[in-house]
Amino acid sequence: MTVVCVALGDPTPTISLYINGKLMKQQRNRHLTQTVDNITRDMDIVSCYADNGYGTPMQAARRIQVSRKS
Repeated sequence: MTVVCVALGDPTPTISLYINGKLMKQQRNRHLTQTVDNITRDMDIVSCYADNGYGTPMQAARRIQVSRKS
């Protein structure tokens, strides 16, 4: 699974990727791309959090459902 987080802001925000509430990757950039291997049925929520220290930090989250291969 490939996750892409995109954020805008000046100064450049720090983007954090969380899976099930666990921090997976963090970087200071306008976009973050991460390939997630070993997908399991336990995975539930993927979220991106962006904060540049000004204004309100932004977050986007998606619930995922892992099914068996057809």
